Amino acid sequence: MRYLLLLVVVSGCATLGPMPGRTGVSPIPAANPEFAGQVGFMPGYYLSASASEDPNGSAIPQLLATVDPGHVAPGLLLGGRAYGESGDTAIEPIIGYRRHVDDEQRLAVAALLYGTRMATTYQHARYSATRAGLEGAADLRLTKPNQWIEAHAIASLSITNVSADGTYCVDSPTMSYAVDCPDPFPEPPPNQVSAEVSGAYPTMTIGIAADLFKLPSNVFHGARVELMFGAGAMPRVTDGAQSRGKGYTTIGLAITLAVGGK
Repeated sequence: MRYLLLLVVVSGCATLGPMPGRTGVSPIPAANPEFAGQVGFMPGYYLSASASEDPNGSAIPQLLATVDPGHVAPGLLLGGRAYGESGDTAIEPIIGYRRHVDDEQRLAVAALLYGTRMATTYQHARYSATRAGLEGAADLRLTKPNQWIEAHAIASLSITNVSADGTYCVDSPTMSYAVDCPDPFPEPPPNQVSAEVSGAYPTMTIGIAADLFKLPSNVFHGARVELMFGAGAMPRVTDGAQSRGKGYTTIGLAITLAVGGK
């Protein structure tokens, strides 16, 4: 089953097709019903970078919201996120399961599913894409339980299947690399090509998190600040044809606030 991608970038050009490599969901389950909201930048890449001369990873802006029923349905998590730049934003649902694996509740793990369809047209370049993925995540508390501040090590591994195609402008008649299409669009039109990619692409992240103000007797359940490093693989398009995938590295940052039942 095929779907779609396009690419339009060169250094300093437009970015299209945001592909975060981490959901941003904490693996720690809630004891009581809880709603969490997050703003951050997830390690990932843009599909447009795949056709650029020098492809690199990027920190993808993201808003995330999750609901944990707590003891009503232990481990279940439902959520959704919006990510990407203005004019090229994807909405993606998330469903998952979280649990502690030891009696001291030092180590928590999670399994998460996500996926969406996305499409955008920008300055006569266009793309459409479908993605679906699975993420495994872990959280290890490094300090003793403390209601004011705790340190945690975090890690995740995701596999995202991407199928995409699109049309974009290139820098020469022999196709080569993507550039922004001119605006206004001239007649005759500039060099344009169409491309398709498909495949499963992994991303691994590691990082550290600080949990603040964990007050179980309050409606406010606390805050989390995370700093993470990501490494993974992205699609690669050369001269309008899919080629071997390219590795990337990047960083991320997120802040989460949680409220819920006492």
